[in-house]
Amino acid sequence: MGSKTKPIAFNSNAGKGLQLGPVIKALGISPTVTLPNGQVVDYSNQALQYTDNNGISTPATKATIGLAINQLAVNYPQLGEWVKSHFGITTGTSKESTAAWDSLASANFVIEKAVSPEIRSAQSSIKKQQTVITNLENQIQFGTSTATAAAEVNAFDSIKSIIDSWNYSQAQKDFLSQQMAALVLRNGEHITNQKSLMGVLRGEDPSGLGSQIDAKIKADYNNAFAGLVQYNSQPGAVRMNESQYAAYTQKIIDTATQYGAPMPTPTQIGQLLNHNVSPVEYQQRVTDIYAAVSNADPNVKALLKKEFGVDHHHLMSYFADPKVGLQDMQRQVATTEIQDYASRVGLQGLGLSEAERMAQMAKLAGTVGNQGLGYGVTQIESSMQNAARDAGLLRTLPGESRPTVNTSTLLASQLPGLDGKNQVAAQTQVARAEQAKAAPFDKGGGFVENAKGVVGLGAART
Repeated sequence: MGSKTKPIAFNSNAGKGLQLGPVIKALGISPTVTLPNGQVVDYSNQALQYTDNNGISTPATKATIGLAINQLAVNYPQLGEWVKSHFGITTGTSKESTAAWDSLASANFVIEKAVSPEIRSAQSSIKKQQTVITNLENQIQFGTSTATAAAEVNAFDSIKSIIDSWNYSQAQKDFLSQQMAALVLRNGEHITNQKSLMGVLRGEDPSGLGSQIDAKIKADYNNAFAGLVQYNSQPGAVRMNESQYAAYTQKIIDTATQYGAPMPTPTQIGQLLNHNVSPVEYQQRVTDIYAAVSNADPNVKALLKKEFGVDHHHLMSYFADPKVGLQDMQRQVATTEIQDYASRVGLQGLGLSEAERMAQMAKLAGTVGNQGLGYGVTQIESSMQNAARDAGLLRTLPGESRPTVNTSTLLASQLPGLDGKNQVAAQTQVARAEQAKAAPFDKGGGFVENAKGVVGLGAART
């Protein structure tokens, strides 16, 4: 700090308590803090207080200053952590309290001149090296020669804003804020580079605060952003940040809410992301698969379970499984819907393989103009309904010859290219079958005609 800058001091008169206002003003941080219980405290008018186990608060003394600074850091990390680290306070023991008070007293309670026990030891050991001492004294004004108090506070505010925007519990946010305060504000190796701090927050870089803290930071991150690290590590992947991940997640959740589908778990969202299932595709999965199967006839549900092992009671694990392609699921649902419809309109003998081939046609129709799968299936069912008008050609009456067409031919007459059959040829075959079926009933009801006329009931001789 320049010579014209007013020194940072608690209060030269310790009898009135160690006033926090001058320190807050010098650091340029907000004096107002909202405590967890909702109480708003203006620390600019507060002395450093120590609250004992009975809840009684008194001004900090030589015996309690270490504990008081620890308590301050809980409610006011920006101020408390800076003061705490400046004096080397870790546990707040009597030894630490005595050292902090003596350091303050010897400096007339001017924090800039007071140093932690570690730095006092360093100063003593290199007392004769005046150049080093001068550099050290410059550093201990706010911890380093490159990080001023303002830079530290700005770095902490920025990283805390990021933490607050993440989908963490309040306890997790408080924990992370405390760790970041230790990294940014503690005496020694101050970190104000946001990229470095983000590396710690994401669990990518060690914090230097211990393996247990690093493990918790990484676990909390992976739970909140399931699958994001894996996605960003894919070769050639366009990196996704936390805000983009939150937007992706919200779109998935909005779709589930809109259609009443089961809410995907964080793990499932991570799996969807890593299999490149976009929110648009997820919505189509919900509408084409979940909604369609949920509202399907019992026979369709039974066919799905029998032929494809799809249990409608566990649809979430089916339609949200990114390992199963959307088109595969569409084909399976369409296949069973087509089979069910065929039986309802009287087209017997439609097997699984043929229904699957028709489902392929439905799937193609369903992609035209971004129409849903239901559109394609409707077109197929319309053709099936037309074919069903000739379902009588599949049956024989007493005295009639065997049918000359089957279900496949009837369908091919309505669906061009089905099973590789020529539609015109199939239509001709159906027309001939219709004529043959009607022939016995021509000219008076189908009785034998000879040179003398028609023989039989209803005919007259000429």
